[in-house]
Amino acid sequence: MVILPRRKQQSQARYAVFGLVRGYSKLSSKWRYSIQMLRNVSIRVSALRAHEKWDIIVLHEGNISRSDQIFLKIASLGPIEFIDIGMDFLKPDHLKHSGGNGPLGYALMCRFHYLHVWKYIKDYDVAMRLDEDCFLIKAVPLGDRFGFSSAGFCPETHEPTNRTLLPFLESINLGPSYDHNFPYTNFYITRPKPWLSQEVSQFLELVGNQDGSLDERWGDIPVLGVALNVFPEALGPVQQLKQVSYIHLSHIAWVRKGEFKSVDFVIDIKRPIKTLSSIFGRPGDSQS
Repeated sequence: MVILPRRKQQSQARYAVFGLVRGYSKLSSKWRYSIQMLRNVSIRVSALRAHEKWDIIVLHEGNISRSDQIFLKIASLGPIEFIDIGMDFLKPDHLKHSGGNGPLGYALMCRFHYLHVWKYIKDYDVAMRLDEDCFLIKAVPLGDRFGFSSAGFCPETHEPTNRTLLPFLESINLGPSYDHNFPYTNFYITRPKPWLSQEVSQFLELVGNQDGSLDERWGDIPVLGVALNVFPEALGPVQQLKQVSYIHLSHIAWVRKGEFKSVDFVIDIKRPIKTLSSIFGRPGDSQS
């Protein structure tokens, strides 16, 4: 009898692409799901090119109905995991929000993206964030990623944040970490587990429990950027992926070679009038 050697069992790495998306209850608004469908299809194509299995994680406030979830899975050509994060999308009683710097929902979204998101993707070895208004053109395999990778860097331009977050950081001796060289966060690749380590999570909770986190709408771009500067050994190294390319539909921008390039024409089904004017010209434009 021939005894065959036992095959070594190796745990397969798990990869995910996640995003916080909107749900639409009115029939007249459901066409807006088309943006998410484009995103999801671009993820599937990128995963095929990378020869990897990427789970698509859709985080929502509990407002994507069961029937809409089934429709989105069919239209997105495959399985999607929908996770209700509504319990973390409520204003804590101890925090103030006057509304002077924008709606509460936007402030909660920013806070969620640096404080709460990690527990929902903690079981994955590597995760890519791709917002619902982004369409991947060229991505990279997730299997060889480590640290934190972004397609580009930007300064913080929200003045209420600049006016209030920096003094808070200075009060805890972290002022130099606010260097205005922050990774742009509508796309990034990272390992979720280090963000849940004690030292990092304590810092994020400290930031997220200041009144300024909501009232001054401290964004996830500077908060994550500061954390990367403060905890380089746990979260880094920070890398720029110039080979990544994607369309950011909300800003009508093409992120390419590490730069944010405005484009005159992007097929943005969220703005049909602007799309038509781009094709046919604006009323009153003269032909030379």
